[in-house]
Amino acid sequence: MEEKNIIPGGFNTEEFELVSLLKSGGKTEAAVLYDKICRRMVFMKSGAADMIENEAHMLAMLCGDGIPEVYGCFERDGTAYLLCRYADGKNLRERIAEDGKFSSNEAIDIGIKLCTVVSRLHGSNPPVVHRDIKPENVIITPEGEIFLTDFGIAREYDKKSSRDTRVMGTPEVAPPEQFGYGQTDERSDVYSIGVLLREITAEPTRKRLNTIINKCTEFAPEQRYRNAMELGRALEKLKKKPFPKVAVPIIAVCTAVVLLTASAYRIVAGSADTPEAVPETEAAEQTSEVTEYVPEIGEDGKITIALDGAYPGDWSYARGIPKSALDAFGGDVKVRLEIETVPAEDPGIPSQIRPVYADNHWEIPDYSTDNDLAEGEGWALINSVQTGFTFRLTHDVIDSMGDGGLDFRVFGVVIKSAAIEPAAGNGFVTLDDEYRGDYELSSAIPKAELENFDGDIKITLVTEIEGLYDYANFMPLAISGEDSVCKDISGMAEYSGGMTEDGAYLELENGQTECTFILRREALELMNERGLAFRAVNVTIRAAQLEEA
Repeated sequence: MEEKNIIPGGFNTEEFELVSLLKSGGKTEAAVLYDKICRRMVFMKSGAADMIENEAHMLAMLCGDGIPEVYGCFERDGTAYLLCRYADGKNLRERIAEDGKFSSNEAIDIGIKLCTVVSRLHGSNPPVVHRDIKPENVIITPEGEIFLTDFGIAREYDKKSSRDTRVMGTPEVAPPEQFGYGQTDERSDVYSIGVLLREITAEPTRKRLNTIINKCTEFAPEQRYRNAMELGRALEKLKKKPFPKVAVPIIAVCTAVVLLTASAYRIVAGSADTPEAVPETEAAEQTSEVTEYVPEIGEDGKITIALDGAYPGDWSYARGIPKSALDAFGGDVKVRLEIETVPAEDPGIPSQIRPVYADNHWEIPDYSTDNDLAEGEGWALINSVQTGFTFRLTHDVIDSMGDGGLDFRVFGVVIKSAAIEPAAGNGFVTLDDEYRGDYELSSAIPKAELENFDGDIKITLVTEIEGLYDYANFMPLAISGEDSVCKDISGMAEYSGGMTEDGAYLELENGQTECTFILRREALELMNERGLAFRAVNVTIRAAQLEEA
């Protein structure tokens, strides 16, 4: 009996008490201990020095919500030991063994929470790749919190390397590149999350969830989601109705321009060495300062907000735009920032801006701009004489935000003010960045965009054939009435391409990247403010260019 109470590694029993021996023998040992001095539960792990030290380094660098805090790491008699926070819960494998697989909605929630944790790894500089995401390494607490564990083979991404130096990981969940086909990066973790979602979800899964899982587990990394953040957004969309009833109607033009003064926000400094230095918890606390802001539209049809007017410092966060201002028009918006460049500490780095969610500074919203972007990082590059920066947000992106709206990460840039208006004028509307699934509704072209034209409208769609079948087609739909009922208006569209036999769907050829049709003016009378959407099969409709017919 006494042998069972001996703590692996000869820990002092006056300081520690063995609660549970999780693993003994072989290359590693693991146990739950009670720290009598600190009066807390502790997870203890032992193993090869390089693995344990790597895990301690990763935990110390990344610890926070969903990643256990490291308490200590040391070596004794040739064996390395790690002490860290004990996540009180069961891993997903244990939960499934006890209660069966999760429903699709439960699996989606787990996937979103897991992606939030993994996004912190992928958002570090350089990005960290976990390389062993599997049900055994994901803990779920009774309160529904998610913890990611076992960082022993996690590694920092090295863009100079063509492949990993060592082949490691669990074969059942690891992507092909982890076994000699190339270097692992953020997309490797996306693959493993996809395998995990498939494994924990009870059948039958939702069709759109299957589409997401299939994209995660593509053999070629470039066919997957770029990182956990992008995957998390795709999962978030599954929780929303395609076209919910608009809660905020289009507001009539008022006579006043409201300025949000500098006292309504707080600047939080980051660091050039640790660019994501603001914790998520602190970022969330800042939102209460702007949530009561009530926007009004001025005589020029815009909402104008005064912002910093002073330089917060390199890589710092500047307070930005509340969600209520972005949501006031009930559709896609165009935002023009009045800016000024300033000399940076490092003249070798260009001035740049990156919008971030105010409620989570780790996340970057999907936005479009005419500025050049730093590849894969969401930074908009600013030249030395530029006085304005314009970007566009879709209503779906705005709808997914917390009440805090947007903040901005800056380097060498002062943001003075923001002018917000409906995304109209240039006739270009961004739609979907991924396939929504067969017959699912696309994002909509707001009615305000269509009303910029006096007669019939020529619409050129940017399309991408998904390659699921040997055919692809779509149907134009008017979003109509208070309940956003979809009405087929294919009879009001003049299309030079082929049509399906029933005349309802416009057909596309394999590889077709754009198509053009004429929408008759009277179709607008059927629409509410959400405007025109599309029901598509085997095609992603990415954008629309509008012009007079």
